[in-house]
Amino acid sequence: MRILKKVLLFPVRLVLMFINLLLDLFMRVESLVAGIGGLFLLACLIYSLINLIWIHVGILFGIIVVGVVFVLLTAEIKVAIEILLEKMA
Repeated sequence: MRILKKVLLFPVRLVLMFINLLLDLFMRVESLVAGIGGLFLLACLIYSLINLIWIHVGILFGIIVVGVVFVLLTAEIKVAIEILLEKMA
């Protein structure tokens, strides 16, 4: 019975491992882009604060928050997939 379970779950596990690999590569690129983009947005935010351009401050702050939430959700999805893979092993 145990061998049958492993044989039947193998394709699902293979797909999850492939998704995990792609997500790992995506997170590496995402971290690089988010870091460089975040620094640029932070510089623009400081410039807007100094010049008292409040609408730009709000927009830039919103973009930064959305970017951070996106990175955190991607990491949470990766952790969930890794936990699922461990349970299937």
